[in-house]
Amino acid sequence: MHRMLLPALILVSLAAPASAASGLAGSFAYDAAASDDVEKAIVKAIEPMNFVVKAIAKGRLEKVNQPYKHVVINTDGGKLTITTDDRAPIAVANGGSIKWTRPEDGEKLDVSMKLAGSTLTESFGSPDGKRVNVFEPSADGKKLTMAVTVSSAKLPKPLTYKIVYKRDK
Repeated sequence: MHRMLLPALILVSLAAPASAASGLAGSFAYDAAASDDVEKAIVKAIEPMNFVVKAIAKGRLEKVNQPYKHVVINTDGGKLTITTDDRAPIAVANGGSIKWTRPEDGEKLDVSMKLAGSTLTESFGSPDGKRVNVFEPSADGKKLTMAVTVSSAKLPKPLTYKIVYKRDK
């Protein structure tokens, strides 16, 4: 009996991550009404800075923190793939990292992704700082929330905000 039960338990444990990740996989459209105001979040994060540095920081943060209008996530095939707007897909093995150049400003970044249950964490790192996007589907799978944290030694405190996406039909 134990010999029959063990293979069944192994199959169930192998299937669990795929079903948890299935809520993440799909195509999602930006829901501005349900999302944080990124402009206000930026202003709040740079508030303590002097006015000269604040203007530079605000411009740079606005340039690279525009909400994605469309997100497509694929969790199949041994790689995690995220495609945003019209950019080329970023594909990374679960827990791995790659070198990537950000189209907005040409900055070279280290990108990593990790899937844990139904949470996908995407990290962008550079000598200047780090951005972490944490994607989590709603319980019903109809929405996807991306919690963003941007940290840098040049910022007085991290920039944080949430963007909500509705699943495309």
